Amino acid sequence: MNDPVTAPFAASLRRLRRERRWSQRDLAAESGVSIATISTIERELHGPGLRAAILLARAFGVRLDAMCEKPVEGLMRAGESGRQIRRPS
Repeated sequence: MNDPVTAPFAASLRRLRRERRWSQRDLAAESGVSIATISTIERELHGPGLRAAILLARAFGVRLDAMCEKPVEGLMRAGESGRQIRRPS
């Protein structure tokens, strides 16, 4: 899939799970997210829904934004508009 949002989350999920030496079953028990959902996210077949993303981040004890290792191009921070401001010369 290589989605710019899903790929970093999936990579973080795999890395954090392996660092803790948790199986997908262990993570499912810890987070309340099904094994099937965890597997689907790790294989980048689908991105996580908001609920699953929050539960997974909590299971690892990390902030949700920390699950995205790379900044996502094209997304704006809160308060930014998509237009450029032209300043007088």
